Amino acid sequence: MTVTGRHSSELLWRELQRSGNASAAGGGRERVRPEEAGDRRETLMDISDIKNRDHTRGNLSITALVLVLNIGTLYFYSLADGWWAIALSFVAMCTLMTTFSLLHEAVHRSFSRHAYINEAAGVVLGAFFPTSFHLQRRFHLNHHRNNRSLFEQFEYHRPKDARWIKSAQWYSILTGIYWFTAVAGVFFYLLIPTRFKKASRWRNKSTHFAVQTSSANYLNAALEESQTLIKAELLFALLFQVALCASFGISFGDWILYHVPFAIFWSNLQYVDHAYSEFDSKWGAWNLGMNRFFSGVLLNYNYHLTHHLYPDVGWADLPEITVDTEEQSYFRILTRMWGGTRPAPLEAGPRREPLSEISKGERHH
Repeated sequence: MTVTGRHSSELLWRELQRSGNASAAGGGRERVRPEEAGDRRETLMDISDIKNRDHTRGNLSITALVLVLNIGTLYFYSLADGWWAIALSFVAMCTLMTTFSLLHEAVHRSFSRHAYINEAAGVVLGAFFPTSFHLQRRFHLNHHRNNRSLFEQFEYHRPKDARWIKSAQWYSILTGIYWFTAVAGVFFYLLIPTRFKKASRWRNKSTHFAVQTSSANYLNAALEESQTLIKAELLFALLFQVALCASFGISFGDWILYHVPFAIFWSNLQYVDHAYSEFDSKWGAWNLGMNRFFSGVLLNYNYHLTHHLYPDVGWADLPEITVDTEEQSYFRILTRMWGGTRPAPLEAGPRREPLSEISKGERHH
């Protein structure tokens, strides 16, 4: 049966609701395949004692170190040129990834069990990204609720999708443009009056555009937070970045070039750890095999499946509770991603696509 226009969008939205992949806010009901339910229930452990561990001192020490390195690297970058400038931008890639991982901890309230320390650290770390900490929290928790739902299946295209939008989204992830648009987007958000945001048609979840781009979910999530708080944090982040550049004599163009390696790595990582995984909000992720150096730089962010199973557990404890699953290769998934988006599987339920079967142009059923 062929459907078009608004009727098609409504059917797609009802399919999303039936699939149950988008957990209700505050919920997170685990969905497992019947044949694996027993194994998975045995795999999940009681982590009540682990998630209450407080790593405040360690996280504050790492934060102090990476923030000094961020500022120091930017300063020396302002003095360098040629290969030295390129080398320093790769150093910044590492220190900014650690900064982002600490921001991620604060988003989940795992940076510190002391709320005021956690929130203050989040605001400061957000300024280095740069973004609003509380906006980032709304966005990221929205991702956990909707992970691998129809709203977040960017590697697949459907007949009614605007293919140019799908391709733009996909290759922005691969090339690092995603980070630049994310940063530009939040500051554009700063300029838009709240009444226009609330009236935006992008908030309408019944439109196909909203499903394809996930715009409705993220805009609605942002509007759940205090707009005054978000604007204050964005203004702080903007002024902080301007002050750094003015102090070190860095032009806007040089600031862009400085962030290119970080933008590419960060953008890639946001989806390599989910691409081709099953359609399940908790199990739709991968633990990525990485050497100790990069796993340390990322503060175990590569244990991403474990994180989605136990989002309240701090980074230092993730290896201890990692489920017995095979680690996937970061570069193997990234290589597959460069093959472009793929036709969407016909079934709507949870599934895991074997990476060994992924090849360019092959259709899965």
